[in-house]
Parts: sequence; structure tokens; C-alpha cells
Amino acid sequence: MLVSERGQWRKITVIRTYSDFAAWKADEADNHFAVQVLKNLVTELQAMAPGPELDQAHGEPPSTGHPGWDRLIQGAALWTGASRLNDPAVLDWARRTPDDVSDIFDPLAPQRRFALSYLRTPVPLREKGVCLARGNLQGV
Repeated sequence: MLVSERGQWRKITVIRTYSDFAAWKADEADNHFAVQVLKNLVTELQAMAPGPELDQAHGEPPSTGHPGWDRLIQGAALWTGASRLNDPAVLDWARRTPDDVSDIFDPLAPQRRFALSYLRTPVPLREKGVCLARGNLQGV
């Protein structure tokens, strides 16, 4: 699939699971673009009816190679999967406490309104030490 971002064409694979996203993000350096791709995934998963496909989409992903992005994926999975999966154990990987959340990860840093953005961050992301306002992961 080809997508346009800031006037540039990029080829990406279809991303339907957090595993797909993590594998793709490991090779993607543009954090703003990655947030848009994650937003599309979150939107699709929130609209998906509960069932085996939703459980599969929330399976444990590989590491992106960046602890902040790994924590962001954990929080997003908790946000989109909580109370909606057939097998709650599917999210055990996302419930694990990260080794270090002393530094808040903000994939869109630097932001001029960090405090406001942090207040608008969904709780599952904040608990993982991530700052990313809800609007960056949901459509308006």
C-alpha cells in the first residue's frame, strides 16, 4: 500500500495488529508518521467487534527496539482491548510493568503544551509513562 505523508510517498505494509505495527516501527524513524499509522490501527481496533480477530490483533508484539514505543504500544493495547477480548489473558504482556518509566516518553516531543497534552493522555498510556493526547490516537 502507498501512503502520502507530507508530500512524500511511502510504501508500507498493511498493519492490522500491534505485532504488525511494532515490526514496522522498528524500521521507521519518523515519529509523527508513526503516530498517524498507530492512530489508524487504534481506530480500526476500537471499531472492531469482539471476537477471535480482535484477540489476535492484541497478541504480544515484538520489541520496536525503543522502550518508549514499546510502552506506548502496551498502553494502546490496554486502551483498545480492555473488557473487549474473549480471552483477557491475551493482554498479559501489556499489563507487565515496564522496567523504567522514570522518563516520560512523548513521541511528538517537543511540545509547547506538554502539561495539557499529558492531561489529555488516556490513563493506560500515562500508567506506562507515555504522553500522547487522546486526539492523536482517535479521530475527531
